[in-house]
Amino acid sequence: MQRQIPSQCPECSGISVEVASVPPSQHDRGADWMTRATCTECGEYVTWFE
Repeated sequence: MQRQIPSQCPECSGISVEVASVPPSQHDRGADWMTRATCTECGEYVTWFE
């Protein structure tokens, strides 16, 4: 079961959640591309998705 990327920050309730695809050369989470969700309002929320 995959987790759903939130449309609202669970930390500050802001709606500025930025989603980015990150290549393997820019993270240490294995050999696959990963998706990172970050809140640009509070900066407290950063979560990785496969």
